[in-house]
Amino acid sequence: MSKIMRSPIDDQGCCYAPDRTALDQQRPQNGGQDAQQGTASFARGQPCACAVVLRSERSGVPDHGRAGDREDHCVAHTLGVSGRWTNVGAVRFEALRWALQVRHGRRSAGGGAGLFGTSFGAQPLDADGARTRYTPRAWPQLHGSGYRATHTKKNYLKPWRRVMWCIGLLTQEYRRRMYNVLRLYAKPLRATEPVICIDEKSLQLVEHSRAPLPMDRGSPAKVDYEYVRKGTSNLFVAVEPKAGRRVVSVTERRCKVDFVAFVQELLTNNYANARRIHLVLDNLNTHFRKSFEDVLGKTAADKLLRRVDFHYTPKHASWLNMAEVEISVLSRQCLDRRMGSREFLRDEVDAWQQARNAQRRTIEWKFTRQDADEKLGRHYVS
Repeated sequence: MSKIMRSPIDDQGCCYAPDRTALDQQRPQNGGQDAQQGTASFARGQPCACAVVLRSERSGVPDHGRAGDREDHCVAHTLGVSGRWTNVGAVRFEALRWALQVRHGRRSAGGGAGLFGTSFGAQPLDADGARTRYTPRAWPQLHGSGYRATHTKKNYLKPWRRVMWCIGLLTQEYRRRMYNVLRLYAKPLRATEPVICIDEKSLQLVEHSRAPLPMDRGSPAKVDYEYVRKGTSNLFVAVEPKAGRRVVSVTERRCKVDFVAFVQELLTNNYANARRIHLVLDNLNTHFRKSFEDVLGKTAADKLLRRVDFHYTPKHASWLNMAEVEISVLSRQCLDRRMGSREFLRDEVDAWQQARNAQRRTIEWKFTRQDADEKLGRHYVS
């Protein structure tokens, strides 16, 4: 518990000295440092010299300021607290609130006697002698857009840095494909015409070189940074966003044979009763009708795809494919660890898929055609 400490001067009453000289004469000779800090308010033209100090009973170290010691009624006079509220709790609360105001660059009517000044830097004075109150919104205008010191490391130029970005032209074809996908996403859920987004993800299989140390009380689990590479694997992900249904298949490769086999399994087993199936794909070379004809033959491909409508995202706009959203969730919830074998990966992915399908986790798509025209309209190429 903190309390207000008293000094020998307090026996003579509150020292409302008119100037700094009078206060120095009333202070003991060994309190020179306290006198210099406690009379900081006179440099600002404040009328009262009463100082505040909060001291811990256990440590005996002042909490802030080390300005000097006064009785409660002296501190209350400086802080503007009513005389009937000069108990220790009220004065301590007012002193702490006062210190916080000064620390954030805002001073109270008492002028901040005995408290350290703000670290915000030099500030101009108003006409009445009080410091100007600055808000955070005014900082950029006062100290530049970064409102940091010019010598800080964050403001150094880094010409070697660059951001990789794929910049595509928003041509008529881009807009046509984008509008087609957005119109498809805006349709209500229909069991006879499901909208299915498909994408794939390559994954490196790695194994621990040394057995990890398990977590213990007060100590986190420890994993060696070295690992053993066990090859690669691929995941095909198909998600029906509004139905909360997804199908994930783990394969060794992602060539057109694997892609055709995945879509064939999807159409003949999972969506065998659908009258019309809308597939949303990106522009990878294995995602086109020719891959089905090369693998199955033209007759078998036509029979398989008679119920399928392909919808392709624009080039360099795979963000319109909601399968990427599902892959992002899969990566965070299941693939963020080392997996040393394809069998272990398949078991973990199947468990994740079953749990997520049981919860019927859907994807809510909010980007509409109106949003596209508003955000991208100035970049359209006629």
